[in-house]
Formats: sequence, C-alpha cells, structure tokens
Amino acid sequence: ITHGILVGYIVVYATKSIYTDNRMWRLPLIGGFVFSMIILPILARAPESPRFLVKKGRYNDARKCLAKLKGIDIARLEKSPGGENRMLNAVDDELEHLKEVMRYQEQRQLDVNFWQLFSKRYLKRTLSGMSLMGLQQMSGIDYFLYYGTRLFKSVGIDDSYKTAIILGAINAAMTYVSMFVPDRFGRKKGLFFGSLATFVCLFIYSTVGVVMIDHSSDPNYKLSGYIMIVFTCLFIVIFCCSW
Repeated sequence: ITHGILVGYIVVYATKSIYTDNRMWRLPLIGGFVFSMIILPILARAPESPRFLVKKGRYNDARKCLAKLKGIDIARLEKSPGGENRMLNAVDDELEHLKEVMRYQEQRQLDVNFWQLFSKRYLKRTLSGMSLMGLQQMSGIDYFLYYGTRLFKSVGIDDSYKTAIILGAINAAMTYVSMFVPDRFGRKKGLFFGSLATFVCLFIYSTVGVVMIDHSSDPNYKLSGYIMIVFTCLFIVIFCCSW
C-alpha cells in the first residue's frame, strides 16, 4: 500500500511536469483503471484460502491449496514412492490441525452474539480497539500528509508534488522497520514509546511555530522551517513504526 502511494505521487509529478493540458490529471486516473483491469482477471483465478475451504467441508480442495502454498506438486509426489511422502504427511498434518482449529472455533461461537462485544468481559477490548482506530487518525498524521506541503515552502520547496514524494518515500521506507517493531518489542510497548516519541515531536514542532514565528518580532522563517521539517519527518518515521 505505501509503495503504491509513493508510485502514485511519482506518476502524478511526472505527468504534471510533462503535460500542461488535462492529460496531467487524466493519465494518473487512467493508470488506476489499467491496474484494476489487470488485477481483476487474476483475482478471478486465485484459489480460496485453505481455511475457507475447510469451513465449507471441501477438504480435498483445501489439501491441494495447502500443498500449492508450500510449492508441493501433490500429483507427482503421490505417484513417486519413498521419502518424499514426508512432504505429503506435513500437508496432511497441517490440514488436520486446521480442521481441529475450525471445529474448536465453531464450538466456541455457538452462543455468540454481537452485543457480547459490549459485555463486562469484552468491553475493555472493544473500547481499546475502537480508541486505537480513532486516535490513530487524530494523532496528527493527516495534518502532515495534507498540509505538510505548505511547511516545505518556508525553505524554498514551492512544488508541493516534490514534498509529497519526500513524505511518501519516508512512509514507504519505514514499512520495513515497522515489521520488526512488534516482533521485537511487542505491540503494547511499541505503541507506548511511539506515542511518547510522537508527542515530543509535536511539542517541539508547535513550540518552534509559536515562539520563532507567531510571537517573534523578527521571525526566522528559514531556520524555523528546517527545524519543523526535521520533526515532521521524525513524526512520520515514528508513526509508521508504532501507530
């Protein structure tokens, strides 16, 4: 997703630079349709997940799907005698495990209803999930992504398209780091330190804006702009790795 956003920024910048007529915005829109037309027939041929197939009782199809995901040719292995049957056994073991998991979950879900989400037992989890989604958008990330282009003008980057590419590149690069943060530190600890660090970035950012620009008799727009841009980029880096 983040790499797709970055490619989108680059395509828009390229068409804006090459064309002066309505092709500058029509071509990027057409690009979205082209990718959709490529993806749709591929999706139509994509197999269902083994979990879905087990749930529907299509165990043979689920077995074939598991084997395919592991890069195993079932038809060839079933014909060949010898040690290669261990690979088939691994597929069968995973299929049986999946069946057990599905049976267990179906038993647990027999008496489940929507309002249990708000019962005393689950209320804290429900509110935590809802709060995370809401606070993620209220953290300030949308402000930087939508209005950060105005900030970059203070240091001479007037082209907002270039700014978008810079922020998009940071966002895409940090995707790789974000994969390791929850595995290394856990989600709760990563979110806690991420919140603390983004608060510090926002505090310094807003303080510079108030002290060096709003309440200064001789505002130094260039220096304050550089400082605010640094903490804008740091905010996005930390946000991508935590929130």
